[in-house]
Amino acid sequence: MRSILKFCSLFLLAQGAIGISSSLPGFAGSPCNKKAWSQALVKCGGSNQCAFNYYFSRVGLDIKGAMQCKLDDYNRATGKNYTLEDMEKMNPLKNVKPSSSCGMTLSGERVCTKSKSEDSSRSSPASQFDPSATRKYNEELKKYNEALSIDKAIAANPQGAIAYHSKEITINPKNVDAYVNRGLAKENLKDYKGAIADHSKAIAINPQHAPAYYSRGVGKHASKDYQGAIADYSKAITINPYHANAYSNRAIAVFLLSNDSSSACSDIKKAASLGNEYRIDWLKSEDGAWCRNMR
Repeated sequence: MRSILKFCSLFLLAQGAIGISSSLPGFAGSPCNKKAWSQALVKCGGSNQCAFNYYFSRVGLDIKGAMQCKLDDYNRATGKNYTLEDMEKMNPLKNVKPSSSCGMTLSGERVCTKSKSEDSSRSSPASQFDPSATRKYNEELKKYNEALSIDKAIAANPQGAIAYHSKEITINPKNVDAYVNRGLAKENLKDYKGAIADHSKAIAINPQHAPAYYSRGVGKHASKDYQGAIADYSKAITINPYHANAYSNRAIAVFLLSNDSSSACSDIKKAASLGNEYRIDWLKSEDGAWCRNMR
């Protein structure tokens, strides 16, 4: 019983894939598994974003590799030769300061807030990347967001992320990723009601967007609406059967709702089989023995 309770307390991945990028030391040197990427594209009917999600869930939660695959496709299509380091330099949140004194960029770089009187006209990472044209930067930034679809909200700068994605939504009210990413930022601030509303808006725009269902499930899960969370995790799995984190989180929600350890264990094992390293390690541990030995 103790190990089961400990299992339930690990709503680990309640922020699931959401929290992984913020701990990355950097983006360089992340090879794309071309065979796996090709399989993902076939599985997804050529959809680049679907392939990104499929690859990430299937290939050991390798977000850096998934990003590199997506960027490789973008470079081939446009004739560019950008690296992930280049794209990080263009990260708009790098210059958005949180209300607290310090925060982190996507690559893990520590940045600290300076006084409000600081000269706001100083050159930004964008102008350093391409000092000749702000307009060109904006165009490339749009392509970058389309190419990588990075969850900027996972940086430890949720207030800045909300402001940035709100501006995106003002420019394009149909921007599904902007709603999802703003919702992730709100989840980081424990504004689950606001997060759920954003994810619901994303779903209304695109009813086949697995990350929106998964992320809304996270918000419901954190709000103790386990039945609603299970429904959203299940929908995410229906759309993307390789969503390891959705299986992992559904396991916890199922157990908390109905004490159904058999179904929970089945989902845990499925998550592990899809490459969720946490669940793989957990099943090998003493805490996971009850599930590991369940037939």
